[in-house]
Amino acid sequence: MPTRQALGITLGARLFTLLALAAPVLWYRDKPTLIALVAVGVIWAAAALAERRSQVVRVVPTIEAALIGIVCGAFIDTSLAILLALALPPFVAAVLHGLRAACSRSAPSSPSWWPWLCCGTTSSPPSRA
Repeated sequence: MPTRQALGITLGARLFTLLALAAPVLWYRDKPTLIALVAVGVIWAAAALAERRSQVVRVVPTIEAALIGIVCGAFIDTSLAILLALALPPFVAAVLHGLRAACSRSAPSSPSWWPWLCCGTTSSPPSRA
């Protein structure tokens, strides 16, 4: 179970990012992107609630990242501002589970040397022979 401080940091980061996304969307009155913004807000609200349950806290960042990726992919043709939402799931995974979790959530199909490069493990990377 994550600490109250970690949950507060992730909630604050989600709210800040939602406000940062809302500014250009509301300024330009872009209705399709507003729909994407509402979808992202619903996903983040559900993720914030699910993180409080100790049974599912390990899979929440992965599911959140997948859903945010789907929303961003569906609405990328209307506005590039929505892509800011893609930066948050690795941050949340790092806050809740450490840097190694952020590396694995942000690059699930990465090569075998990725954990060595990203997370600084003590073992050397595999040889390319």
